[in-house]
Amino acid sequence: MKNSAGMGMKLLAIYVLMACFATAISLFGQLLDPIRSYYNITIEQANTLLSAQSVGGVLIAVISILYIDSLNQRKIIALAGIMLAVALISMSVLPLFMVFWLIFISIGLSTGLINILSNSVLVNIATTNKQRLLTILHMVFSLWAFVMPFIAQSLYESIGLGQTLLIIGGAILICCAFTFSVFYDEIRMPLITDKLNIRYRYREVLKVLRKPGMKQIYLLMVLTSIWQMCTIYNVSGAVSLINGRPVEGAWALSSLFLGMIVSRLLYSTVADRFSQGKVLAIMNTAGAGLWTAAMLVQDVISKIILIGITAVACGVNFPAIFGASCKIADKNTAAASGLSALGYYTAIFVFCPIVGSLSDIFGYSLALLLLVIPLLLVLPLSILLHRRMRSNENAV
Repeated sequence: MKNSAGMGMKLLAIYVLMACFATAISLFGQLLDPIRSYYNITIEQANTLLSAQSVGGVLIAVISILYIDSLNQRKIIALAGIMLAVALISMSVLPLFMVFWLIFISIGLSTGLINILSNSVLVNIATTNKQRLLTILHMVFSLWAFVMPFIAQSLYESIGLGQTLLIIGGAILICCAFTFSVFYDEIRMPLITDKLNIRYRYREVLKVLRKPGMKQIYLLMVLTSIWQMCTIYNVSGAVSLINGRPVEGAWALSSLFLGMIVSRLLYSTVADRFSQGKVLAIMNTAGAGLWTAAMLVQDVISKIILIGITAVACGVNFPAIFGASCKIADKNTAAASGLSALGYYTAIFVFCPIVGSLSDIFGYSLALLLLVIPLLLVLPLSILLHRRMRSNENAV
């Protein structure tokens, strides 16, 4: 009974950290335009902040793939939350744009650790229903990201950009104090838990990469992240411009996250019963059609509703892909999660500035409409993933 209670508290701590991660993502999705206005920069330049964030994320993903299984993951993830809070508090002074850009790299480091390790640590903590708990983890992300645009916009209109960042950073610091207390025993333990043999780790990583389906996992994460992250960071600004009302942008962003909540809630009830590859194929094909309709319709209310429905279809992407990667490489879940996260940060680093540049030249509407392309490309890759995973199961 005591062990169950301890496991429950640790799972709660991981969910709290995922909420902190969601806060950072949703916060900048809503406040990217105010940041752009404050520094008087273009949409493309604002999106380079996201590339800076992905630099830290890519670094963490590579380290995770190579070494994270030899490190104290619970200690690292608890400290990452504190690092995120300190970075947000540092941004509240609104320093020179170059300093702001550098702080985004540290945010990428901290959110990268939370993003990767939350999946790995949860899988290692849970004894049963791992796929369901993993899906709930991503549902927590969507739930908190749903309310954050309204909180961020309300604070921004009341007290300004700097004070908004200060308050939210302070709130994250309080949440991380709870996580720190839950993992206190693990935090006191050494950082390195296993011998850091570079040659051995390299061989282990190659084993993961050679597993049938892992290449598809990486490419699927790139494609789904292009749609999800470019939408998160640009849809609020796009909808706000239609009638010149930022609150409508907040509604659009929240509608996106609400759709993900519904999607992941439904998926959590059936996650263990269906092939991740088939789910990805069906839901992203449907999502491509819905997204096209959402971007072509001119009525704001209809657009917001269609954005939410698209998210219901595509909201299964991350939990399904992370679940598939951990299932394929069940003996090296951190490396598998790291490979998935590498695809996520590759998409942000390369494609967010491209979408920003297209938005500057052609406008938000066309730039976001083009995001239907990666959704369509998911279909053949997800079918191939299904076949690879089925061949793995038959081999066992």
